[in-house]
Amino acid sequence: MLALRGEPSRHPIGTATGLLSVSGLAPPGNPRVSDVLETEAGLLAATPEGLWVHAGDTWHRPLADVPLYRLAEQRREGRVHFHAGTIGEGVYSASLQTLLAPWTSNSRGLPDGVKALCFAVTEGGMLLVGTDQGLYRQAAPGETWEALAPFPRERRVLALYRAPPDARGLQRLWIGTDDGLSALALAETRDGLSVAGPLQSFDALWEPPETGVSWILPVAGDGLMLSAGAVYRLSAVRYPGWYRFVLAGILLLLVGGWLWLGFNPEPARDDA
Repeated sequence: MLALRGEPSRHPIGTATGLLSVSGLAPPGNPRVSDVLETEAGLLAATPEGLWVHAGDTWHRPLADVPLYRLAEQRREGRVHFHAGTIGEGVYSASLQTLLAPWTSNSRGLPDGVKALCFAVTEGGMLLVGTDQGLYRQAAPGETWEALAPFPRERRVLALYRAPPDARGLQRLWIGTDDGLSALALAETRDGLSVAGPLQSFDALWEPPETGVSWILPVAGDGLMLSAGAVYRLSAVRYPGWYRFVLAGILLLLVGGWLWLGFNPEPARDDA
């Protein structure tokens, strides 16, 4: 299974052997499907050979001969845009009105030959893309991409999940990489997006992931579901440097024990 966007009994599933759905709907030839996106305009299916869109009881192919990996829907300023991440050719995009027309390249500012591996959309509708060469943001559809500091450009981003704003109005961007899980706090205003603090790394798994964190999904309550070779549930995150508190606790126990022995000396033995 490569792409799951909802309950399998009600939503299509993208797999290595094609598209699975209750209705039996599948693109011509039922190719490998790396991602699916259900929209008001139709069903989108990303394949290694391009994009298929099912609309008006017909399959359309507005983007051909481009290896697609991930899809995203962006709503900004009352308009709807769709984006496709590719393997080696950056990002392609279309609006709701041009969905069935040929999609256009939307990679200005991204490195040449970049692999677009995941997307996220902020509360205000700004698009973020994770690539094999770092993390980027786009102020508005079609504008130049900019690297999102302080995330290192040499690190591969496999998954993104943007959590809703907290009580302070900050949005936490969860980032899955080959090394594990990290996060950035984002502050968004009408004038733009800024990073509110350093990049945080979280020891969310008991063992370092062998395949990287490739999916991040929210679960009921304050938690996340992670895919990293196996599936992990993260319900509480330890603060970076948590081990210092553990060592401090051990030290306090040792000192407390020493003081207790000092105030409670061992009674003298009666050798008689």
